[in-house]
Amino acid sequence: MQASPSKARAEALEAQSWSIVHSWLSDLYHPSPAPFVERNPETLKALQTLMTENIAADHVRALVRAAQKEEVTATTSIVTSHDQDLAASDKAEAEAESTHPQPLVYHLESSLSRQSKEALDSLAESAVLLGCPTTESTSIIQRLQSQILDLPRQTFALETQLSEIDALMADLRRQISRIQRILSPSTSAVSAPFSSHGSSRSSARLDSSAYSSGPSSSSSSSSSSASASSSSSISAPTWTKASNPPLGLGPTSLPSSPSTSTTTDAHAKLLAETLQHQREIKQLALKCEEYQDRIASLERQLAASSAFHANGTQRSVAEALAKQDALQTKKAKISALETKIRAFHGLPPDLEASRAEVHRAQTELDALKVKRDALFERMGG
Repeated sequence: MQASPSKARAEALEAQSWSIVHSWLSDLYHPSPAPFVERNPETLKALQTLMTENIAADHVRALVRAAQKEEVTATTSIVTSHDQDLAASDKAEAEAESTHPQPLVYHLESSLSRQSKEALDSLAESAVLLGCPTTESTSIIQRLQSQILDLPRQTFALETQLSEIDALMADLRRQISRIQRILSPSTSAVSAPFSSHGSSRSSARLDSSAYSSGPSSSSSSSSSSASASSSSSISAPTWTKASNPPLGLGPTSLPSSPSTSTTTDAHAKLLAETLQHQREIKQLALKCEEYQDRIASLERQLAASSAFHANGTQRSVAEALAKQDALQTKKAKISALETKIRAFHGLPPDLEASRAEVHRAQTELDALKVKRDALFERMGG
């Protein structure tokens, strides 16, 4: 039986394709032999696709290698020319320096006018003050703009500091005035008895001098007692030539007069007030210590309460995180259960009917598998 021309042509094309693939595999695995493959249309198609992609990749790799080679050659030539230019420029500068011993900067400064020198100095100072890396106008202008924009912030910060300092000074003045008001009554109360005690002692000295002078010095003693009575509230008796001291008292002994009793009363009163003030000072010191202890205990309680609240907040945050983790775990479980339930979607609610439906689907699957195997066997034959 003679084959048709189309089938012969197809077989010739297939044989040519297999020869091309076999030559490619031989070149690829040289010097080892090419591996043996099963000759069928699927294998031929897969090998042709692999050969095409491999040839294209080799072509792209060759193009990239050629481009890199050209780039390296161009870079080498540029570097060589640059080195030659640098060498030529260095040589020219060396020649210029050898012919002109004075530096270029000196020539520039000497050729500038006074205004130009001032402008150059101001430009250099501006660059240094602004912290510019170069003296270019764009760099100086940008840094100056940033400094100008930063001035309100610095001004506001300084004003805030000044206001805080003023508030602290006002608070200090108020505290100083309050302390002065607290201390002024106690100071006046302590100084008053000492002044009265000094006046009493001066009047007592005047009385004793009057008694010791006798009748010959009665006029001087009367004038002294008068001045003492005018300077203090305690009255001292005066003696004249007609008057005599009481009986039983000599001129050198102190009489039992009203001035002596008044002085004794003043001393007793002063002593009592001094003791009272000392007791009050001790009581105030004890109260001050007690208040300081209370303040310290309140500060400790406040610190403990703040630490407790902080710990409570941390515990609440930890509990919230734990609850969130538990919620995520439950959500994952629910998603898994929904996936399992979704697998039984479409089945009837009755158990027996569901089993029958599953059995029918399994039978249909087995039939399809048998059909697939038969098709594969037919293709292989």
